[in-house]
Amino acid sequence: MVESIQSGVLYGFAAQVDGMIERILEELGEATVIATGGLAGLIAPHTKHVQHVEPWLTLTDCVSFMNGIIRETIRDSAVFIRP
Repeated sequence: MVESIQSGVLYGFAAQVDGMIERILEELGEATVIATGGLAGLIAPHTKHVQHVEPWLTLTDCVSFMNGIIRETIRDSAVFIRP
């Protein structure tokens, strides 16, 4: 019984992901599809469209974004003293 529910959740969610991807691809045309997040590796093999799995992509991009903001802030507020 529990295995049946787990299977339904897995395949149901994979179908939802495929449905969303298909709608997005209709709008964009061809695109690379990357699954992110902790369960991406579990869901992606059961989808039709996911091409890559990067579980830490969102976190990595947030860190890169914040580093860019910090660099800009330092650059914009820096006072340079020349001898």
